[in-house]
Amino acid sequence: MKFDFFKSWLENQGTLGKRPIGDCLSRNKRIERDLKINLDFEYERDRGAKLIDLLTYTIEDKNKNVPSPIPIDGDLITGLASLKAAAKKYFDFCNSIDWN
Repeated sequence: MKFDFFKSWLENQGTLGKRPIGDCLSRNKRIERDLKINLDFEYERDRGAKLIDLLTYTIEDKNKNVPSPIPIDGDLITGLASLKAAAKKYFDFCNSIDWN
């Protein structure tokens, strides 16, 4: 993850305060750590589609006791949704920059 560039991009968007930006950065670091992945690689591979799919957890998944890909304290649907939203923001950032 291009941490510093992503942080600056979030700040320059002007839509999030300091704390939500910190939360987003922390969630993306957690995704990389817990899944042992690199968000930049995930973006290069398929624009993050496989990761977003992995982080999508439905009521049906919960009812079937499908295990979470990342340990979550509390509600799996809400917890994974917050991680998914952070990853989507990172992939939005990746879409917005010139990689050359």
